[in-house]
Amino acid sequence: LFTSSISKEGKSFLSLNLGASLAMMDKKTVILEFDMRNPKLHGPLNIENTIGLSNYLIGRAELKDIIRPIPTHPNYFIITCGPMPPNPVELLINGRLEELFTELRKQFEFIIIDSPPVGIVTDSQILGKQADATIYVMRYGYTPKNCLEYINALYKEKKFKNLNLVFNAIKEGGSYGYGYGYGYGY
Repeated sequence: LFTSSISKEGKSFLSLNLGASLAMMDKKTVILEFDMRNPKLHGPLNIENTIGLSNYLIGRAELKDIIRPIPTHPNYFIITCGPMPPNPVELLINGRLEELFTELRKQFEFIIIDSPPVGIVTDSQILGKQADATIYVMRYGYTPKNCLEYINALYKEKKFKNLNLVFNAIKEGGSYGYGYGYGYGY
């Protein structure tokens, strides 16, 4: 599961590229576009989004109808979000989510979940129950520092399994504010 504190920290970029890397290693991989309020995966891939997760979760599509190959990568598939539902949380708790993951685990070696920011809505925490690991993305110079306390609370309360942090967009050659007073520093 990929999540973050706020939008534009790099979740979709990192999740999409991790999936491509796994597929290039001959691992059958599917990426799920679960940021239903602000989907960002299908557009850059030029994959239509007329049917997807929202249709499946309300019982109006079968899994075989929503899995699409990503043309540039063998072994890599996507399930787009589908039409934006009025309340995504209701879809996530209606019972079909568990069924979705049970079926996906039978077909794929890796399931990547691109989810919305955890600091805004509860979707990621619901989806996190289906994940083996959570990648929490922070972006250098963008993620508010007060979010670190929230991430620490999520860790202490065990809200996510195997919580990992990725510090994104660090620029080479940047300065660091630590020094010794003897002329040493970075």
